[in-house]
Amino acid sequence: MNRSLLFLLPLIVSAAAFFFIEDRSKDLQPQKNDEIDVFYRPGYAAINEIEVLDSYINRISTPEEYLFFRDSVIESARKIVRDADAVAGGCDETVSVRLKLFLESISQSIDVLMNEDADDETRNAALLKIKADSWKLKDLIGHALNKRTEQSSINEALRYSELKKMNRNLFWILFTATFLMTVLALVFYRISKSSRKTAESSQKEPVRDDTAEDELVRKLNREQIISRRKGELLDTIPVGIFSSDNAGNLTYINKKMSEWFNAGPELAGDSVKVVFSRMGIDCADCGKFVFEGNIYWIMEKEINKEDFYFVRDITEQEELARKLLDSERLISIGEMASRITHEIRNPLSTIKLNSEYLAENVVELDDAQISASIELIVKEVVRLESITDKYMNMVRYRSNDESEVLTAMPVDLLQLVSFHMPEFEKRKIDVSIEKCAECTVSITLSSFKEIMLNLFKNAWEELPEGGKVVVTGNVAGNMIVIKIEDSGRGIPESEREAVFRNFYTKKPGGTGIGLSHSRKLAVEAGGKLYASGSGLGGACMVLELPLKNIN
Repeated sequence: MNRSLLFLLPLIVSAAAFFFIEDRSKDLQPQKNDEIDVFYRPGYAAINEIEVLDSYINRISTPEEYLFFRDSVIESARKIVRDADAVAGGCDETVSVRLKLFLESISQSIDVLMNEDADDETRNAALLKIKADSWKLKDLIGHALNKRTEQSSINEALRYSELKKMNRNLFWILFTATFLMTVLALVFYRISKSSRKTAESSQKEPVRDDTAEDELVRKLNREQIISRRKGELLDTIPVGIFSSDNAGNLTYINKKMSEWFNAGPELAGDSVKVVFSRMGIDCADCGKFVFEGNIYWIMEKEINKEDFYFVRDITEQEELARKLLDSERLISIGEMASRITHEIRNPLSTIKLNSEYLAENVVELDDAQISASIELIVKEVVRLESITDKYMNMVRYRSNDESEVLTAMPVDLLQLVSFHMPEFEKRKIDVSIEKCAECTVSITLSSFKEIMLNLFKNAWEELPEGGKVVVTGNVAGNMIVIKIEDSGRGIPESEREAVFRNFYTKKPGGTGIGLSHSRKLAVEAGGKLYASGSGLGGACMVLELPLKNIN
């Protein structure tokens, strides 16, 4: 066998492996994500168009100016609806639902502007409604864009880590194959030469084979380079990252963790509990937590037998969510003022007429007549108080004081059903709790009672002649899902979202604020409330609330 060929073959294989690895490493470069571009383009277009729409509306102060700018306002509003609808298709369920609510409101206002028979007051109200809804829409779209940017950063880091490990494994497979081929070549060479060795060959100094030692040094150098580049990349993303092995020992901590919690690479090898203690938590299941005035969210993911922990600073998102709730309260106040104005006219008229009657005829009236008029006035005042209390619940702020009593399941649920049992029995309704997990829910007991009362009222008002109501409570992840099902007529799928709007009702004498107020309380507690179909044939109200960790 040719000696040159024996040594040349392993070198050819090594070169092929090197160029193959280099070609694979190109996959580590960030790739353009067309889906994200499609999401961002309409988002930023909608934000810019909202500012254009606002400039049009600000210029309208007279009917002549309205006629001049009307078509521009309608066209701009339609562009906003089109672009924002595209953004809603790429958001999570919570943001998507809120976006579509505002889009529907803007579309209704556009219909008002297109109505040639509408009076000036109606058109002005529609313009103000479009302006208010568009600015709230701008905040929601900005929140969605920021959230998508953060998620993309995390996905890119995970993808980089996976590709690096895959290339590293492939490299060592090719390296081992090349090494074995080299050894085999040396063995064949020695065998071919052994038959021709002479006695003087034993006097020659043997040549030392340093191949294995050199390969080991190169292996260590490669691992150091890969580890250093991995750390440099993970240090650039705005997310805290640390990892641990199966034994719970720290294997990596990035720069953000050191900046936020004073937990740097010097802790590598220590227990992962050391990092948790510096973050002020006991484990990674805490989800949202507060540290030195900022709000963070922690999540865990297992990758190649390592536990990776990702920590995001969500202080700005929480502040934006709070501002959105405040904006909704302001809108509710405006709607409430209009509704109250309508409802208090009758009692105010009664009070006015009786007061004028007393003032003009007090000398001629006897005590019984005066007393009757005053009693009527007092009755109407009480009626006014009832109206204002009913509507003020819509915009009342809820305390987040941890000293308030939280809801304990199933004890508080059982007590609540027992308290309302006479009402169910009076209507011949069979109510039962089929099952309920034992847990503590992160909502105050007073808010929980308000929500459940509204849901129970909807159930028994739907069953005036008897029926069945079933309550269940199951834990799913860090949430408890409570379902209240009835055997009534149910809610058409087209109306299951509309029933949660302010003042939406089809019941005679109803106010349309019970379910909207209940959803507000659920959202403020970090949960949600929605309607679905029931196996009993009627409606099913689903209440999801976060669990409270008890350390």
